[in-house]
Amino acid sequence: MLLCERHKKEKTKLPLVYNLVIYNGKEVYNAPRNLWDLFTDSMIAKQLMTSDYQLVDLQSMSNDEIVRKKHIDTVIRIKKRNNNFIKKM
Repeated sequence: MLLCERHKKEKTKLPLVYNLVIYNGKEVYNAPRNLWDLFTDSMIAKQLMTSDYQLVDLQSMSNDEIVRKKHIDTVIRIKKRNNNFIKKM
């Protein structure tokens, strides 16, 4: 079971994640130390990752509404991923 899934069963909030890099290479470590600097557009990445997430609540939507709002691609991908996951088990 994934660590987050196990934690989720026991608690309602996720734990904090501390970013730590342990480097033991021969060259001097020269990657950006700021997580946002690793993205092509750091400003947009920070805005997307720190703002509220988008919610598409399929359970509360009719099939027509899903198609109208063009969420059908998402539904198909989710179904396909779930079916592939189940087949692998």
